[in-house]
Amino acid sequence: IALLREKGAQSEIDVIQGKGCVEAEGTEGKEKSLTKIALLREKVAKSAYFLPSFDAEKSMKTCDLLEKKARGREVFNDFNAEDAVDERAGKTKKFSFAKSKTMKKAFAEKTTTDFSGKGADDKTSPSSAAVIEMLQKKHRATNGLLVVRENKEGETILLTSEECDGKDVTIERLTRCEVTIESCANRRPRSVRMRNLVECEIKATDIDGSAYVENMSDTIAFIGSRQLRIHDATKCQFYCRVASGPIIERCQAVEFAPLLSSENDGKEDDNLWNKVEDFGWIKQEHSPNWSVIEEKDRVY
Repeated sequence: IALLREKGAQSEIDVIQGKGCVEAEGTEGKEKSLTKIALLREKVAKSAYFLPSFDAEKSMKTCDLLEKKARGREVFNDFNAEDAVDERAGKTKKFSFAKSKTMKKAFAEKTTTDFSGKGADDKTSPSSAAVIEMLQKKHRATNGLLVVRENKEGETILLTSEECDGKDVTIERLTRCEVTIESCANRRPRSVRMRNLVECEIKATDIDGSAYVENMSDTIAFIGSRQLRIHDATKCQFYCRVASGPIIERCQAVEFAPLLSSENDGKEDDNLWNKVEDFGWIKQEHSPNWSVIEEKDRVY
């Protein structure tokens, strides 16, 4: 779901830029561009919870830039009628140095205004990261299909199948914790997001949808899901069963092994645990950022 939303938002950004909507002339064209950008910003906001913070923040910044560009056209349009023709000579008027300074100053003032109405250099203006965090908190408050465990240290955490059935589970800001997310029969979490975990052990062996990892270190995770996306992980082990190859980005020293059948109800078919794609490694050679755990070194 997150990938579809991310691709959908990016395709709309490409359409807006490709068709030159942000360069539309006149008030009507500018308003049309701003309307499209507002709709795009709304789509990004709705997807903020499901996307990694880096992708969500990048999308929000792109919306900001598109809006600034659209509003910037108004500045140039204000000078078109006055500067286009020298009525006395009947020739195109040469651009004056003094006027150039005026235009640059006006354009700078226009483009430093963000969507909240405050200057981009205003210290009180919210950053994209702050906006994303606010949207995620709003999602938590309004979405009844969300289970959260956060801000724990040295604890054993059990989330039952009844508690997680059909819900999005988030575990974040945990240190030296053992977390088990149970599932049985047809009761399983819809998705699991793991963020800011240090020296933890995670068991989530039957997730109906996707598992997301962001900012994890010195942690071992047992994951069974359709998809596994890992961002900013260091010195972690993943025992997994996935329907598509795990995706890693900005990771170092991450290791993979297949999930034991006893941990995944005997399901062994189509496990693509070792088809890892490193989005930060474009060379033909094997990425140095991940490796397979030798059988003698596996925990089972």
